[in-house]
Amino acid sequence: MKHLKKIAGKCIVGVFALGTIAAPSAASAAPNTLDDLDKVNALTLDEAIDRALNQSFNRELLELQYKALTYKEEDLEESKDDLDDALDSQEDSSFTLPEAREDFFDPKYQIPPTVTPEQMVWMGPLIETNAVLNEVLNGIGDITDAMNDMLEQQRNELEIAIEQIETEQDKVSIHEEEAKTAAELMIKGSYIQVLSDQKQIELLEESLVHASRNVIALQTQANYGIVTQEDVRKTYQAKVDQEDQLKQLQLDYKQHLAQLSLQLGIEYNPDLLLSDIVFHPTPVKRKSGDQLLDDAYALQTMDEDIEQAEWEEGHTDTTSNAGEDYLEQQTEIAETTRTQKTFELVASIGQTYTDAEKAYAAYIAAREDILPVSHELRDAQARFANGVITRHQLDQLRMKLIQARAELELRKLSYYAADAQVEAMEEGLIQ
Repeated sequence: MKHLKKIAGKCIVGVFALGTIAAPSAASAAPNTLDDLDKVNALTLDEAIDRALNQSFNRELLELQYKALTYKEEDLEESKDDLDDALDSQEDSSFTLPEAREDFFDPKYQIPPTVTPEQMVWMGPLIETNAVLNEVLNGIGDITDAMNDMLEQQRNELEIAIEQIETEQDKVSIHEEEAKTAAELMIKGSYIQVLSDQKQIELLEESLVHASRNVIALQTQANYGIVTQEDVRKTYQAKVDQEDQLKQLQLDYKQHLAQLSLQLGIEYNPDLLLSDIVFHPTPVKRKSGDQLLDDAYALQTMDEDIEQAEWEEGHTDTTSNAGEDYLEQQTEIAETTRTQKTFELVASIGQTYTDAEKAYAAYIAAREDILPVSHELRDAQARFANGVITRHQLDQLRMKLIQARAELELRKLSYYAADAQVEAMEEGLIQ
């Protein structure tokens, strides 16, 4: 039964592989103090999922991040409005004073065309003064133009920052959905692991009862010379091995239960009763790979990065060809990264479906194994009634049927874990 210890392995390991997205969910619903832990005696899978989703630190953190980005966007928008007002209020810096005689006869100066040269003696000194003042005005105009250029640059930087924040908001929304799916998958994996531990412990405890009877029966047969003491020793050693296996499984159960309790924010209860999962296995139906890729959280996030890079490439004011080349490279990097990730996800999609198909095939095989064992036990009961076989032989066949039924239940749980992985993948969580 080694495979049973890995029933939920991919579910749990896959979720933790999300890094910043899934790792915090491992401690979701953790209270402030141990006194705040809920005391739970029985739990269903739906209740466990509800606890994980409604009390997740990770999702709460993402919601706070989204609010923070909204506030920052509002702040930047206000700064941009202030810059717009400053630019709109700038006066024309191209004004100059007249420096030539004909300039003074512009209608705006209202000098009559009949004026005599004797009446214009003041014009010479004024022209000299205006020439000096124009130099000053030109300097001020240059400074003003430079300041306007700086304001335009700041405005462009604010526009880029606002666009980046909007992109981050979109990505946070995607991460929220990803975190929800990841948390649900993780809880399913942990719940299945604990439930399978419980079922294996029950099976081993019953097997040990049968093993003890088997040792006694063989010892009796050895006393009559029907079997050897070596047969008794081997049977006894098999019983000891089962006892060791049970001890290890009980330790694993405590560890897995503690992990589930931590994830749900409940008090550790070694007697916690987990309800069986209502699940009717059906064959895996593969969906279109293109559709799965379109819905993939990872690619949706990368699409946001590509859109941002393309936007910056078209809206960033650069002063050199190197700056333009840099922006083009950023877009190419984003597109290449997405292409590489797509190939990885395609392989993962195929593997996830294959794992589920194998798990379903194993379930079907376990189900088909029960019928011949049932027939064998029914025939054995008739032979026992006629005194053909001993009760010990009949008990062995009964135990064989119990083990076959337990194997079917565990295979069913194993397939449920694989099916949960497929369901999460089809929602967008491709690992």
